[in-house]
Amino acid sequence: MIKLETLLEKHPNDIDSTSGVIIQHNNTILIMKKTEGGYTIPKGHMRVGETPREAMYRELKEETQLTLPQEPKFLYKTPRPETKGGDYMYVFHYETNKKLIPTLDHEHTDYSYIPISKVPNIYYLEKFINN
Repeated sequence: MIKLETLLEKHPNDIDSTSGVIIQHNNTILIMKKTEGGYTIPKGHMRVGETPREAMYRELKEETQLTLPQEPKFLYKTPRPETKGGDYMYVFHYETNKKLIPTLDHEHTDYSYIPISKVPNIYYLEKFINN
């Protein structure tokens, strides 16, 4: 059995910035339920020498086994709270006409497409939701 602390260990080349993608279908977005509690989009730490786009693609594949058929649009970067490790969160957006179905990894217990108006309060989604 894998211990939770092992799952939460950082990769040795991780940096404090993170990158992720909002996957939107109609007026809903893909939200993942984290193993340790809380909700997120497919995202994770960038690594030394990696661009935000490269990190977004790597994390998407690692966490969901999804590959996007077209390029997502870069939306914005937003400061990460010090409580989350500081630096920046890079947010991309991909709109699709069909629901993409993720394969869950060890970091997530569930997923769903949630109406944008009902997305939980997540600091890096505020700008997307309020536009």
